[in-house]
Amino acid sequence: MSEQEEQHNPSEELVNVFSSSSFDAESEADVVHALLQSAGFDSMIVRQNAPELPTGVVEVRVFASQAQDALAFIESSTVDTTDDEEADEDE
Repeated sequence: MSEQEEQHNPSEELVNVFSSSSFDAESEADVVHALLQSAGFDSMIVRQNAPELPTGVVEVRVFASQAQDALAFIESSTVDTTDDEEADEDE
């Protein structure tokens, strides 16, 4: 059984690996959640209402034992488009 497939203690702490309060927070969290799920991470989306924010805060959480690997996976999956945008501006 791989490390990601191990059984988790139901009382194990859940930690945030993604948080957003942007206009697209829901969509962003859905993408991160789906990405983690497809890689075998147990994750969940948590929505928190914040009166001062139009969409509130949307977080993606994983078990604490998976947090470091999940963060590394998210980081490695992030596409940096700044170089593409700068190339487009130069043309």
